[in-house]
Amino acid sequence: MPTFEIQGAKGEIFEVEAPDEQSAVTAFRKFQPEPIGAIEDVATQLPVGVTRGVTNLGGAGGDVREALVGGIRSLAQRFGLDDDAAESVLGLTRGALRAIPILGGPTSEQALSAVEGITGELPKAQTTAGEFARTVGEFAPGAALPGSLATRAAQVLAPALASETAGQLTEGTNIEPFARLAGAILGGGAIPAARRAITPTGRVDSEIAASVARLEERGVTSITAGQRTGNPVLTKREALTPESFAGATLDRGQEQFTQAALRLSGIEARRATPDVIDDAFRSIGKEFDIVQARNRIILPAETKTAIQRQITQASESLAEGRLPKFIKKLPKRLSDRQVVTGTEYKELRSRLTEIARGKKSDITRPVNRIVSLLDQAAEASIKVTNPQDLGRFRELRGFYQNLLILEKAASGAGKEAAIGIITPARLQSATKLVQGSRAITRGGTEAGQLSRAGVGVLQRPPSSGTPEGLLARGLGRSLASIPGDLARSATLTRIGQSALGNQRFPGAIPGGISGPSRAILAGTLARGNQ
Repeated sequence: MPTFEIQGAKGEIFEVEAPDEQSAVTAFRKFQPEPIGAIEDVATQLPVGVTRGVTNLGGAGGDVREALVGGIRSLAQRFGLDDDAAESVLGLTRGALRAIPILGGPTSEQALSAVEGITGELPKAQTTAGEFARTVGEFAPGAALPGSLATRAAQVLAPALASETAGQLTEGTNIEPFARLAGAILGGGAIPAARRAITPTGRVDSEIAASVARLEERGVTSITAGQRTGNPVLTKREALTPESFAGATLDRGQEQFTQAALRLSGIEARRATPDVIDDAFRSIGKEFDIVQARNRIILPAETKTAIQRQITQASESLAEGRLPKFIKKLPKRLSDRQVVTGTEYKELRSRLTEIARGKKSDITRPVNRIVSLLDQAAEASIKVTNPQDLGRFRELRGFYQNLLILEKAASGAGKEAAIGIITPARLQSATKLVQGSRAITRGGTEAGQLSRAGVGVLQRPPSSGTPEGLLARGLGRSLASIPGDLARSATLTRIGQSALGNQRFPGAIPGGISGPSRAILAGTLARGNQ
């Protein structure tokens, strides 16, 4: 009898023996269901998938039991136990496991067989859409988990679609079961990964976001994920791992902040070393001299009164003899002057600057205020008599005031000061000293704004071996925590930091997967490399 080849609904080829081709087609259709449309197949397979999902849950304990028994069987074969001895061990093991309530039930296959004993064999999917629908149905019991309707729907659809897609791509190969499992795990982590990539620790504080934006405008772009989000645990971990990408980012951020601070005085340098500061004083002073020398300064009565008030207050707050004689005699020197020549103003200002730079903070502040009063009078005069010099004079004046702050911030003890690093805390302290607290609280000056943003974002926690620090770093724990430690380490890499620090969803970034999903993946990879 001849054999005819008949094509099935999915394109597969069947061989049918029959007297003729028509008889072969008729015989084939008798045993093969008529192809159905995708919509009908989806409607059929969704309840089939739900049924399989329920039986999978009901047989989960039995599946675990049989998996353990299978592992013991593999060990028995590896150690060369004969069949009788192996079966005896397996029988005892299976009986002991059945005594545990959660492991004593049927397997998922046995549960499905029991259902099919009542309903008959469940129909198989005939289209790709039907296969996806069946897989979605299998994950449908996950919708019983807590959460909003949208969240629960995503918890079903994401792993189901990822699992079935992976299965379709590897269909018929040995890795199909593993691909489906991996797809389910990755799909299950997709939603929290997206949330984590957008806002790593939930809602990012608006003040921190504004400070980050202000720093980036000033060229401070090396900001870690912990700093961007204000996450104290992550920030601690970053500080305790200087060898990681995040630790290197912290160091670059400190250097960039120093450069941004120096630019407040028009200085382009990486470090605030004594030579850099001294050169800036000489350069700014030289330009000041040029501008001042060609302008006369009108001294209004209110300026003289304000200078006298500063000197009186300083004299009352300082011990006897602490106020320099030059300062004491200044009111008398200016009392009968209505106009000061550019050369006189330059010499007067230079002497006051020398006193401010060489004395302690209790004298520095009033002297700097006297200089500021003179500069205000000079600016008002230049605006009227020589307006073409006004822009440069204002710029130089701002450079000088900021340079006084930088000099204070770069001085003092500590490793940072020794290598010319200006920390946000030192800049803020120096700004308060020179310009007063209002410069910080109201943010009215460039130095005040920069220092406040730096303290709010870039402050580094102390790198100590405290219990909290050790916990953040993941030290002193059991071997069981290694997968979690690997997952935490991922947050300190370039990819992990990019994902955690990006406030816009950056696409498929593995480092963005967080929490349990990341730990599971890290543990799986670790076992795979053994």
